[in-house]
Amino acid sequence: MPTVATGTSSVPPADCGFVYVATMLDRYVEEAFLSAETAKQRCPDVPITLFTDRPHLELCKMPCFDEVRSVTPVTGINSQWAVGQLYRLRSLSQTPYQRTLHLDTDTRVLTDDVPELFERLNDVDVAMIETLLDDSYSRVHYGKRMFNAGFVLYRHNQKVWEWLSAWADLSERNFRLAGQGDLTDVPSLQHVADQEVRRNLLNMDQTSLVEILSPENNPFDLKLEILDYCWNHRGSFDPAFNQEPVKILHSYALRFLTHADILAVAFACKKSGRLAELSRLHAYLASKYAKFPQADSPVSSPLEKNALVRD
Repeated sequence: MPTVATGTSSVPPADCGFVYVATMLDRYVEEAFLSAETAKQRCPDVPITLFTDRPHLELCKMPCFDEVRSVTPVTGINSQWAVGQLYRLRSLSQTPYQRTLHLDTDTRVLTDDVPELFERLNDVDVAMIETLLDDSYSRVHYGKRMFNAGFVLYRHNQKVWEWLSAWADLSERNFRLAGQGDLTDVPSLQHVADQEVRRNLLNMDQTSLVEILSPENNPFDLKLEILDYCWNHRGSFDPAFNQEPVKILHSYALRFLTHADILAVAFACKKSGRLAELSRLHAYLASKYAKFPQADSPVSSPLEKNALVRD
């Protein structure tokens, strides 16, 4: 079983920060809040920016978020799941930081060592973590080595901006292709026989990423570092990838614990006298349970159903 990192805190560079993107469902804002809470507890001096299409939610006003930015609307794509990913990719290039750590919302920061990540950007442009065969639908069905898109550490420079722009453009192309009936003529997926698998892969940003950055492909000539799996632990049981304590947990299972975890944060706020935060959390949960008692049951919408094969 993986263990949790303890670590020792160091001073982060002054120009760094976390970026989260939470759109399409309130639940994703809940996830982002819970992840940001752990990040702020571990790294109180590192600012956090949230990009979202629902800044009105009480959770967006919590102090773990130093800044909340609205996303530019996406039009012309039928899949809500794909729209959410495109929001994420377009937001990455709008980071207010020179050095950015982007995390998926279904994560928990379990280490004080995040500042050392930002220091690595003194020498590299981008750092990512490779997916494994037992934690990734895309890796299994695409059949090639690739990175998980839920952890992106990057610095502000022209090469990185061109790469991020290309990633967003390729993803948008794939998302639009996925809406077509016939998928026989998709050059990047000719090696995938099943059309529905092709459609699933086209709706995942990792499939576009592998075309322009992977452990075996780097056409933008980025200075790249492949980090240890402990920085983005997705639940693999392979002993070879469980040698180090987990530093950042990235698990789909966390999506079904949001209200219980928000309650836990609320109790912590009450215990520590953070009454304004407690009031906001109480108001948010009361509104959810009063108006939408079934809204957060597992697989409650078509968007959630698509999420079952997201990685």
